[in-house]
Parts: sequence; C-alpha cells; structure tokens
Amino acid sequence: MEILQSFFAPESQKPVRSPFAGGPRTIERTAVDGTKEITVIASAITPLRAKLADWVSLGVLAYAAGFSAYVGFQIEDLTNSELTGLVGIPAAVFALSRWGLYRLFEKSSRVVFTPERFIRCHVFFPKRFDRAMPHSFALHAHEKKEREEELLTLREKNGKSWPFSRAAKRYYGKSYYISFEYMGQRNDLTLVYKRKKAQSIIARLKACDEIMDGYRGNGRGQTLKPEDEWSAQAGELGQLPGGLS
Repeated sequence: MEILQSFFAPESQKPVRSPFAGGPRTIERTAVDGTKEITVIASAITPLRAKLADWVSLGVLAYAAGFSAYVGFQIEDLTNSELTGLVGIPAAVFALSRWGLYRLFEKSSRVVFTPERFIRCHVFFPKRFDRAMPHSFALHAHEKKEREEELLTLREKNGKSWPFSRAAKRYYGKSYYISFEYMGQRNDLTLVYKRKKAQSIIARLKACDEIMDGYRGNGRGQTLKPEDEWSAQAGELGQLPGGLS
C-alpha cells in the first residue's frame, strides 16, 4: 500500500534516493558525544579467490556432467526433454556454484569516517588519518597485470598446445587496488576483482568523504539534512533557529 501511495503522490512529496542506497554496505550513526560517524563495509572477491572459485566450480561441473552421463546411460530410450534436462542440469549447477562461490569467497574491508578522522579498520593495527590533510581515493592496476598479459598472449599464440587457452581469463588484468592517497602516499585499502565493483566502492568512499566535509562545516562538502549545516558552538550560538540544538 505504501508503494502505491508513493507512486501516486505528488512529485514534491516522493522520497529521494538515499546516497547510501545499494552497495557497499554503509552505516551512519551518531556517537554518544554527538560525533557523526559513517562506516563502510566493502565486500569483494580478489583475483586469487576468483581463480580458486572458478577451478572449484569446474570441478563441480565435471562431477555433475559425469553423474548426468551415468544417468543417461541407464535410460534406454531418452526423450528430448530428458536429454535436455541431462545436458542443462550440469550447466545450471556450474553457474549456481560459481555464483555462490564468488560470494562465499568475498573478502570484507571496513573503514570509518568521522569529521576529523579516516580510519582503516584492522584487527590488530587500525590506521588513523587526519582528514584535514590533503587526501583522495584512487584506483591502481594490479602489479601482475602486465606479466599475466604476456603469459596469456604467449599461450594464445600457441593455442594448440594449451587447451582452453583462448578462453583464458585475465584475473590480475581486471583487478584494482582501492587506495587512500594521503599527502602523496599510497595506502591500499582493498583489492577488488572487476572494475565495475571497484568503481562502485570508490564512489561510495568519495561520497562519504564529501558528506563528512559537510558535517565538519568547512563549506566543501554535502550534508544529508539542513540542520547538519550548523556547526556546534559554545552557548546559545550553537543552537539552531527555532530553539533546535
């Protein structure tokens, strides 16, 4: 019912899309002392884990194909629908297993934004950076990209001696480091397989950074609510119009 009301409501009353909609998972909260805090939990598969997932799913495909062949030999007169099922089931099992393994093998990285700090969370040694200092986010290609391309190019030229070489995937060539550039120094946050995924994560990080600039009240960022544009001050000067604090 709420969806229908929202659909037929006037354009000015329709809810706008949240900047935190979709992935990666983003959590905004206010600490006890009133400090704004945004946590981003980015989950993505690395090139090595993607390669492992592909090999495991190929093993699952081989097992499913062998089982289908065994079942097929037990049936004397196969109908077209039965043959289609015996062929289609291994393909479906392969696709589902790879999809599930890609998500099972994902690696999560967590960072926290506050108006004053950017924190790269780690179990033992979290790193804290001063957001007042020059900083940015960037994508860097994997250092093994060129070497991988050279090897695969050589294999493709000698395709007869390398089975399936023409279908070889570029794992490192399609992987990117998401880095926090701090005073010209590179600090890698996570490694992501597939550029589209990496771009979605870095876009979210940039959005959170800009929102925190707004909370800090330095005039460079964006705030999510009008009252956030008022920076806290001592006494009555820290109150908003209308008695709001």
